Amino acid sequence: MAHYIKEIEGIGSTYASKLAEVGITTVEALREKGASPESIQELVQATEIDEARIIKWINMANLFQINGVGEEYSELLLAAGIESVEQLSNSVSELLYAKMVALNENKHLVRQTPGLSQVEDWINQSKAMQENPQQDLSNETEWSVEWSD
Repeated sequence: MAHYIKEIEGIGSTYASKLAEVGITTVEALREKGASPESIQELVQATEIDEARIIKWINMANLFQINGVGEEYSELLLAAGIESVEQLSNSVSELLYAKMVALNENKHLVRQTPGLSQVEDWINQSKAMQENPQQDLSNETEWSVEWSD
């Protein structure tokens, strides 16, 4: 299932139009076109969008590969210092969960903080992706929302 580019936090109509002009209309296309430092520079030049913003969006697009992350949780993960699938795979679930809960209490980034078991699942998915980099788990793994206190 393709995710529209505007699902990424911070990409509104103006930026979506600039990205569409270079053939990027989905999160997956952004991930593909932003796969190397050279291609990122090409995007910066072609769209006139600053590099830091594009890199943030590419990082969020990469996190979208994890089933259950999506728009809101990718922003929360970035706020917690997780900028890549690799960083997520190296995270300690309890520490990441605690950090996300604290961040969300202060910044209200998501309506519902994910539960510890959901964070553990994301880490497990990211580890599987590190073992098989071509694997996109966003539609393959069953998951459920765990409500936390």
